[in-house]
Amino acid sequence: MAAPVHDSLGDPNGSIDDYSLVKKRTNVLLLGDHIGDLGMSDGLNYENRIAAGFLIYVENVGTTPADTEID
Repeated sequence: MAAPVHDSLGDPNGSIDDYSLVKKRTNVLLLGDHIGDLGMSDGLNYENRIAAGFLIYVENVGTTPADTEID
């Protein structure tokens, strides 16, 4: 079996500091399903942020999304 082409982080030259790649970026695309997810971009220096939330709708109180059937 041949050796892997890259490490677990996907960089062919070895592992690098992920923060050094992100800190220069000025755009943030934030996806979440909870109002608390808006805080995930705190501490980043960005010019533009697009935040999109996903609503999990449950018709009957007391049921979970796993119990809800989709038509």
